[in-house]
Amino acid sequence: MPLAPGRASDALAPTTSAARRAGAAARGALAAGVTLLAGCAAPPQAPPAPDAAAAYTVPAGAPTARLLMRATVAAPDRFVVFALDDAVLCKGPKVVGRGGGNQQPAAAVLAAGVLTTLDFMVIKPPRQTCLVRWSFTPVAGRTYALQGGVSAGNCGAVVLDATLPDQVKPAEGALRRNPTGQSCLPLDKSTPAPRSMLEGGQVDGEAVLNPAATTADLEGLIRP
Repeated sequence: MPLAPGRASDALAPTTSAARRAGAAARGALAAGVTLLAGCAAPPQAPPAPDAAAAYTVPAGAPTARLLMRATVAAPDRFVVFALDDAVLCKGPKVVGRGGGNQQPAAAVLAAGVLTTLDFMVIKPPRQTCLVRWSFTPVAGRTYALQGGVSAGNCGAVVLDATLPDQVKPAEGALRRNPTGQSCLPLDKSTPAPRSMLEGGQVDGEAVLNPAATTADLEGLIRP
């Protein structure tokens, strides 16, 4: 199945000082909110089949939130974002967007006001995968961004609230569901995202505060 190209309206590179601050915030959130899965190894659970899964749709008349998906994944690797039908038990993947190389998915909509579990999966030919899983409850009318990437054989992702481009922050109530060695932790045992980009600490023994960023880090989060 071909990768879905991003739309031009979703790919405006920010140039203002506010945008630069937003870019730094997003880069910091990715560093602070991600547990890395070493070597893009296959997770303990059987990963969803990205080419077989149906597309995610929002029920007619349901309130919605906007989702942007941005990832740094070099070809020939690719990535897929899934929303799970059963957000509590982590079952029933539906495709929200696909990308890889220079292609980023078009913006999507999520059902708002209900628990949502998103999977960020990196697929490395021929059969290696890694998966990061977050649960949160989108708020109607807000804009969220799932930002992920691969670096030095590790993959990671974080869900951000990007409604205000100069005040990007981790999504309220976001929970990491599959830390290393786990596939679908119960909600009451899952790890919350940092409350701010300035909240440091360690994840899997690694320092997580990373202030470095460029103006391209929030590409697509600012509308014309």
